Amino acid sequence: MTPVPSLSTRLRLLVDHGHGGSVNAAAKDIGIPQQTLGKIVSGEVNSPRIKALQAIARFYGVSIGWLVAGEGDATTQVWAAKVAGATARLQRLNVKADTQRREIEQLQKRTT
Repeated sequence: MTPVPSLSTRLRLLVDHGHGGSVNAAAKDIGIPQQTLGKIVSGEVNSPRIKALQAIARFYGVSIGWLVAGEGDATTQVWAAKVAGATARLQRLNVKADTQRREIEQLQKRTT
């Protein structure tokens, strides 16, 4: 994979591969405001706060060096994003399944 030129482009790559392009879903999973992530992805903000960068890097499992400056192998970073996105989707499904299981159990108790 060729070097990725800017923070916004690298972040767009992560969001695309980890969340199917959804900035909303990515922001929710990362734990930062959607507006913040959107401004970084769009290039409107070029020097985001370190806390936002740390949260993004931690969630996607990428290095801050790659995120900010493109240091390291982009292919490895993209695979990390795919894994992080898939893990987040599985966690949401597990929570949903647990909620539905509890609701069914409550309904069963009411009918017995």
